[in-house]
Amino acid sequence: MINASQDEAGKPSYVVVDLSLVLRLQDGEDFPEEKEYAVREMIYQFFSNRPLYELRRFAMARGEMRLKLQAWLQRQWPDSPIESILFHRYQIV
Repeated sequence: MINASQDEAGKPSYVVVDLSLVLRLQDGEDFPEEKEYAVREMIYQFFSNRPLYELRRFAMARGEMRLKLQAWLQRQWPDSPIESILFHRYQIV
């Protein structure tokens, strides 16, 4: 659960997201352990820095959300092995 913007009434909103990262790794290669926390933080920052109207729009525009999140991760970690992102659940509460 990610703390998002407040709604029009001042009530805090949260993003609940369940996703999988598809990685491009060599045979026998593992995802760098030291990057696990960093990637989680990048994803957290992506959602927490979006305005509420955009987070709500993402509920219907998952393809756009995926592309924007992929671009965000690519800017934060240019040589990352992240190939794609699959969303299993996305909800604003």
